[in-house]
Amino acid sequence: MARATHSLAGLAAGALLLVGCTSSASAPSSAPASSAAATSAASVPATAAAGAQSLGEACTILKPQLTNGTKVISAAVTQASSDPKAAAASASEFADSLQTAVDSVTNEELKAKAKKVAAAAQKVATTLKKATAKKSVDASSTYADFTQSLVSLQTTCAGQY
Repeated sequence: MARATHSLAGLAAGALLLVGCTSSASAPSSAPASSAAATSAASVPATAAAGAQSLGEACTILKPQLTNGTKVISAAVTQASSDPKAAAASASEFADSLQTAVDSVTNEELKAKAKKVAAAAQKVATTLKKATAKKSVDASSTYADFTQSLVSLQTTCAGQY
């Protein structure tokens, strides 16, 4: 578990740096991930519901989730060695709330990438749950997949907020 935790902690730090590079200058929200999704989904203009969702509108829906989620996943990975059950629960809660936000996205360009991030987040949560049972699991490739899909989505959304 220690080897996997240390590998994941390094990857988590890298993901946090990437979020800092692609997010806007506004301060990160301290709202829980699930409420951030509801807030951002509610703030989408009514015109988006009447017509096609723009890339910017879709990115705005996901921004709070991606910003908060990376922090949650990173914290869960760090916490995995001291409290693996809490780490797995945090990662799972984030994965569920991210999926809720992804379900709000109708922009085809972003939807596929957002689904990949949500699936990768779910795999991280599942891997942390397995680590709780087995006490040791190599999750570095799972976390790397999450990071890669997140970077792809962030690149697509760069400048859209």
